[in-house]
Amino acid sequence: MRLSKSYIYILVLCVIFVISPFFSFLFSLLVLIMQDFSRKERRYLYFLISLFFALLAFTQKSTSLILETDVVRYYEAYDEYVSKNVFDSNFFFNLNITYIAFDIVSRVVVSILGNVQYLSLVWTLLSYYLYFLSIDNYLVFRSVKLSNGNLFLIIFLGVTTFLLFTQITETLKQAVSISLFFYGFSLFLCQRFKLSIFIIILSLFFHLSTVFLFVFFLPFALQERSLLKLSILALLIGKLNVMNMLNILLQYLGTYSYLVLILLHKTDMYGNSLHGFTISSIFFLQMLLLVIIACYIYFGTFKPKGFMNFIFPMLIVLFLNISSPHNFDRFLNLLAFPLTIAFVEIIILKSRIRKFVCSFFFIFSFCFFMLNARKTYFRTLADDGYSSSYLDNSPVKIITYPSYLYLKQKYE
Repeated sequence: MRLSKSYIYILVLCVIFVISPFFSFLFSLLVLIMQDFSRKERRYLYFLISLFFALLAFTQKSTSLILETDVVRYYEAYDEYVSKNVFDSNFFFNLNITYIAFDIVSRVVVSILGNVQYLSLVWTLLSYYLYFLSIDNYLVFRSVKLSNGNLFLIIFLGVTTFLLFTQITETLKQAVSISLFFYGFSLFLCQRFKLSIFIIILSLFFHLSTVFLFVFFLPFALQERSLLKLSILALLIGKLNVMNMLNILLQYLGTYSYLVLILLHKTDMYGNSLHGFTISSIFFLQMLLLVIIACYIYFGTFKPKGFMNFIFPMLIVLFLNISSPHNFDRFLNLLAFPLTIAFVEIIILKSRIRKFVCSFFFIFSFCFFMLNARKTYFRTLADDGYSSSYLDNSPVKIITYPSYLYLKQKYE
């Protein structure tokens, strides 16, 4: 049996991955331009790209001087399950009900693989890979075959601009929960309803905040003008500092309920004052909303409906969380799927306002990239009291190390 040219490329990339994961990642992006791949073949490339980021996540460790990052808390929580027998009577004792699916799988992963660092690898791999599969499903739903150059641009923008690596590795539960939701949503669009419903419900058992994302089903029931009004309403509600209002309401309910105690803790912790990154992000999103309103006034209606079907729900989710910088930043940096789909819709848009929409989106993406680059710097290299390192934050090591040296890194 003779292998096709595409599979030869994939096999060569696998060999390169063993020698240098970074160059395998780089060449995986480049071959998207050079060669036509079938949908099945692209999945191997997506897996290799995802595996590079997963390996890099495996090497993460906290370098914070004041407050330990979430990765330390993950590792400490699951360290007791290292090499522990899954069939022990107390292995699944005292599961956390708010993220029970994540808890069960994490215990099993640590028990079988014998190292808590594999939590970062497994969940980062799944988050990235599901993101790519979701994009592929959407292309099937839209019956679109993109040129090699456009496909490369979408994947490149995804991994460099829309997906924030440091945020995914910091918020493993929420990252994989959101990826699961959008994968289920993409299956829903492809009319695979039973599997879609199962995966979307499953995502809630990884992180409850995913319930906000159900607003992405609103375009199936509402017109664009209604979605625009809801976006403005969400902005006004967000400005009222919902977290603090909810905190006050919960205090009146009393502190006898375990659930109320948990919610009080969350609203108190997440309802903090806004910081620089959040203020800048809110400004750009408000400008985006103003541009959309201006388009409605000038053009009478906004033609790229596929574009707006993802932008409006995204704005609603973010505006509702404006009063909580913790939630806002997390959602902003984990909504890569709707941002990428918006870009896909721009590529396939045939309208007299295509150039305008495309220009504005590229400006918005550039601003988004700069914000994320700044945030990445402060999360890795700046001495701001809350930072992590990935392969000691050494570009030389990231570029030159073979796979086995990535896996030899210890977080302590």
